[in-house]
Amino acid sequence: MKYHIDALDGSGQFVTIELPASSPEDAARIGTMRGLQVLKVSAGISPWRALLNFDFTPRFPLQLFNQELLALFDAGLLVVESLDVLIEKEPRSEVRDVLRSVLCSLREGSSLSDALMLHRHAFPLLYVETIRSGERSGNLQQALQRYIGYQAQADQFRKKILTASLYPSLLIAVGGLVVLFLIAY
Repeated sequence: MKYHIDALDGSGQFVTIELPASSPEDAARIGTMRGLQVLKVSAGISPWRALLNFDFTPRFPLQLFNQELLALFDAGLLVVESLDVLIEKEPRSEVRDVLRSVLCSLREGSSLSDALMLHRHAFPLLYVETIRSGERSGNLQQALQRYIGYQAQADQFRKKILTASLYPSLLIAVGGLVVLFLIAY
């Protein structure tokens, strides 16, 4: 969800920005991490979005995040160091904000799974629980590998279903158009 933040920047200028976050507290924390003195946080729901009840925010690239995180773990980096590297290389500000918030929670003493739980819009519950089990067993890399394999299978299955349903839906649409033409004629 997006939140509107009224704040003062480093030079004392009043600014209003819009940030994606999972809660108002998280939005305030992200604003503070950006060097702002947060004055007010309000929910920023556009009238069209409220009418349609549809989320237009881009999805968090979870599969890519997992692969990069696993590669950094294999290279010998720790979780905090890996997140620092991922934040530096990330071009999209929405993804950077989520990663910064996770990193901030880790530095405050939270576990990785608890930090990810704060961002349910980016990290599904199954993923968070997979990370939690990897933390408890002491083998986070293997848990990430298993989730990557699961996600690849789910994506492949989704593509097969879409491909299999394309032809019947096309036939139904064309048949419906033919019937409408015949009725009108």
